[in-house]
Amino acid sequence: MSVIETFVQTRRQTVSITAPLSLEDYCVQSREEVSPPKWHLGHTTWFFEQLLLSRNADYKFFSTDFHRVFNSYYKSLGQHWLQAERGQLSRPLLREVIMFRDHVDSAILKFFSRGASEEEKSILVLGCQHEQQHQELLYMDIKNILFNQYTPSAYLYPSHSGISTRVKPRFIAFAPHLVDIGHDGQGFAYDNEGPRHRFYIRPFRLRNTLVTNGEYLHFMESGGYDHSEFWFSDAWDWLRSEKISQPMYWIQRGGQWFEYDLRGLQPLDLEEPVRHVSFYEAAAFARFSGKRLPTEFEWEFADKQRHPDLKQMHYVLWQWTSSPYVAYPGHKWKSGPLGEYNSKFMVNQLVLRGSSLWTPQGHSRSTYRNFFSPDKRWAFTGIRLAEDLDEN
Repeated sequence: MSVIETFVQTRRQTVSITAPLSLEDYCVQSREEVSPPKWHLGHTTWFFEQLLLSRNADYKFFSTDFHRVFNSYYKSLGQHWLQAERGQLSRPLLREVIMFRDHVDSAILKFFSRGASEEEKSILVLGCQHEQQHQELLYMDIKNILFNQYTPSAYLYPSHSGISTRVKPRFIAFAPHLVDIGHDGQGFAYDNEGPRHRFYIRPFRLRNTLVTNGEYLHFMESGGYDHSEFWFSDAWDWLRSEKISQPMYWIQRGGQWFEYDLRGLQPLDLEEPVRHVSFYEAAAFARFSGKRLPTEFEWEFADKQRHPDLKQMHYVLWQWTSSPYVAYPGHKWKSGPLGEYNSKFMVNQLVLRGSSLWTPQGHSRSTYRNFFSPDKRWAFTGIRLAEDLDEN
């Protein structure tokens, strides 16, 4: 598929994700980290306009007012509307945002019909990858918006299924290795996936499956949320201040547990992987279990081994690791707005590996580094356990 074909397909897919929504849903911001669907439609368009079309002196901006409204966090491109206040905006109207998308799409097709440099093609590829990231964010945000109504509402969109597994959980041993960590440069990768470097992996064991709802319910019923010895200090303070006592989207009614997914409220399936847990909760469960979370290097190494018994590594849930999101040795920040894409967030975040059911194809690879702050739960996150082995 050509770059332009990918661009056209990506733009259509984003609009199709929002199609089941009502007009009222497009402006809602249910949490500070959740953006209104209308904003996603505008921001992904702004990205192409600012980073690519603005290079052409003949290009006419759709509206200079959109420069601030749809800028997410790119300080080098001017002021931006505060993320926590995106839900205050009823304007621009949805039809104006759609017109903005059409305007930019037409300009991109015209721009590339005249020929483009390799640098411009690489920015178009990055823009498509960026929009595909926002497609998963849209699913995350739409789920939270529809859950936080007077009654949790269904998305009315075909829901993925088949993420439960009947495979008996066990731990797979990996011998110590000096390994290459990071992307090899073949095909697309984000700048935070490199440079490739050597890393020593101590012997460890990794669980073959993700932790299930049933196992996590046992943690809860054993008083897991009530015993401070399982929790980091910051986590315990967060737990108490936010009054957290179960995973996000779990509801108890009449003594029975239910879980909200994009189909609506469903009886809790004890065999499915527990999801929408924070790093704090994942780490507490691991400590309760006498285990730990894997490092991102262990996860990458194990995934590259393609062990046949290792399940649910990709396209099920993002998996918390114990690794802080920091630069690899030799990493260099890019200049200008492209340097703000990943590098500026390399502090106070934890790395997640794998992908979720809602991750677009092509966004799941052994070296992919997702990242969130440790308290975030609205992403499609799960838990995989690890443990140390004696090196002797």
